[in-house]
Order: sequence, then C-alpha cells, then structure tokens
Amino acid sequence: MDLDTLTKHYSKHHTAKKNAESKLKKYKEKFNEAATKALEEKDLAQKTVVLPLDCNPTEWVAKWHPGWRVVEWLSGHHLVIREEDPAFLKFSYVNPETGLKYERNVVQAGPSLDDEALVQDHPDVWERITEMRRVLRSFDDMDDNDLAIVSKYLVPGPINPRMESPREAKSDEDE
Repeated sequence: MDLDTLTKHYSKHHTAKKNAESKLKKYKEKFNEAATKALEEKDLAQKTVVLPLDCNPTEWVAKWHPGWRVVEWLSGHHLVIREEDPAFLKFSYVNPETGLKYERNVVQAGPSLDDEALVQDHPDVWERITEMRRVLRSFDDMDDNDLAIVSKYLVPGPINPRMESPREAKSDEDE
C-alpha cells in the first residue's frame, strides 16, 4: 500500500475513533447520571459524626469523609448527619435485551498529608517526618509517637466513579 492510500485510511479511522470516543464519553456520563438517580431512590447509609470547632460542615465532610454528604447540621451540638453520596457508590445494571452487565465502580486514591495543619499544630513532627524537598518519609522510618500524630493528618484520597467495560452477565447477576 502506498503512503497516500495508507494515510487516507489512517485519517479516516483516526477520525472515526475520535468521534466514537466522544460519543462513548457522553454515554458514560449519561450512565453515571442515571445510576446516581437510581441510587438516590434507595435507602442510603447515614451516620452522625462530631465536628471540630470552627469548621464548615460541608467542606469538612468532603475533606475527611469523601463519598459522603451532609444531610443535617446540628450546629448547637457540633454534630453533622452525613449520608452516602450516590454519585460515589458502586452500581451495576444488566440489560435484559443484551444480557450484558454494565458497572460503575468507585476508585479511591491513597491518603494525602494535610501539611498546613500538621505544620501549624506540630512543626517539630513535620520537620522530623519530611525531607529537604518536603517529601513525606516512609511510615516505616517514623517512630510510633510521630506516626500516631501524623495519622490524624492523613486526609483520605479523592474517590472517582469509573464505568467498567460491559461483559456477559452471569446467571446470578440480574440487576
């Protein structure tokens, strides 16, 4: 095949791929919206948690309890009722016509260190556990006391829903 013909075919398939990827992205977004809407109608877990003084409840729950949202704030008692956020819950659906199972999974990144709060509250610990470039040392290299303090400053990683590729549903996997 000569280069003119080859590049015409390449261009045609490259354009088709880009268009398909764009459509696939839109359908994934619509699937996530439909999944979230379906999960909104179910009973979602709730839990009451104690808030630190002088914090914004919505921001605090988003930071320290990713995947949850504030339902009610009992301001006089520094309590908040949090509920699972259906936008960050697993979901699966088996299409009865095709027999394919569609899934949304949730992936959470590892925790990160709240540097600013640790420096403010325990500058000596922050000095001991970080290196010159301010890279967090391995937990194995920290003594137990420093590790106990640092663990209070580890912020859970962000979570992201991820739609899996459809696959044949097993006989026991209907909706």
